[in-house]
Amino acid sequence: EWEVMFRDLNSALLVTLLPIIIVGQVVLYIWVIERFGGGAILTSTVFQTALGKLRQTLPQVAGLAVAEQLKVYLLSQINLYLLLIPTMIAISFATFSIVEEKLSGSLEALLATPVRTGELLLGKALSGAVPAIFMTWVCAAIFLFGMKGIGWGHLLTLVLTPSWFISLFLLT
Repeated sequence: EWEVMFRDLNSALLVTLLPIIIVGQVVLYIWVIERFGGGAILTSTVFQTALGKLRQTLPQVAGLAVAEQLKVYLLSQINLYLLLIPTMIAISFATFSIVEEKLSGSLEALLATPVRTGELLLGKALSGAVPAIFMTWVCAAIFLFGMKGIGWGHLLTLVLTPSWFISLFLLT
């Protein structure tokens, strides 16, 4: 499966580069919002409602400046993007696997091998799950180092909540 996936440059970039671009784009958007659009967002009623919910969830956020609360709110949304990565990669692996087996005619030979159905399905599932989980963890590390590099390291304790870890290690 991995050989088929990494034989084609487009599919290899889909698995490796696209998740990193997604995480980098999220950090860039948050930086741009904080840098150039913070004033308009801070006064909006939608943000004030979201900020109220954030203060209920994380009471230690209330002691921060409103601009810092905006950063914490936006940075806490990275879980949604990190959960897109394993879904995207696993679907890509499954799709390329089926198409390649159909084109090469190896599906019939694979089904004729003395392997139980459960073993075959487990192997197929793991071939997509292992790179998906690995790339998600790599992207999470890039996100954390990016936060530190931009100068938002003091917000890590507010962003790295138990739900962040549950999302990263259990849901992924």
